[in-house]
Amino acid sequence: MKSIIILDFGSLFTQKIKHAFDRWFITSYIVPHDISLEEIMEIKPYGIVFSGSPDMLSENLRYGRENTEDLRAEPISGVPARRPHPGIYNLEIPILGICYGHQLIAEHFGVKVEKSPKPEYTKDEGMYTFYVLEDNPLFDGLPREFPVYMAHGDYVPHLPDGFTLLGKTDNTPIAAFQKGHIFGVQFHPEADEDGISMQVLKNFADYAFHVKNYDE
Repeated sequence: MKSIIILDFGSLFTQKIKHAFDRWFITSYIVPHDISLEEIMEIKPYGIVFSGSPDMLSENLRYGRENTEDLRAEPISGVPARRPHPGIYNLEIPILGICYGHQLIAEHFGVKVEKSPKPEYTKDEGMYTFYVLEDNPLFDGLPREFPVYMAHGDYVPHLPDGFTLLGKTDNTPIAAFQKGHIFGVQFHPEADEDGISMQVLKNFADYAFHVKNYDE
């Protein structure tokens, strides 16, 4: 059975990613962020999603909450930010990084993630406008501009080598990118339950199911 795995980096929205896939009858599994490569290959997923996270790569600090209803996260002294196994990028499985996941990809490919000079928080300021800069399977069926949910204090200051810029917002010049089968979006498509950006998740699954092949 074709499936997607969702690596959980502690986001409040991780379950929403799964619920979005459930809407389209797409099989998905939430797994720990530090799942081993061997465990991944036992599952044989056709795509991998990196969730968001309260962690800050700019500080290399893990953040935690006392309970899942608490929107405010506090740093955990001496505990580094969560990261996946570095070999995950070599598995030739399509990857979509969401928010913190987008930043993880940039960091892995040589970019130092920094604190944003203009943080974006939809819960405080409302939805932001995302501008599509390049045609891409992620944006199939979507307009060139659409509203997105943002929640980030860090940002990717420049493109990793070899990546293509796919989109931006007024405050975030690198809000989506791609290199081969690896994609990142700074926004949270899973949080836009009544909007159109959730389509990005279905588009990613469609892409992954089309390009990934296991010899069975």
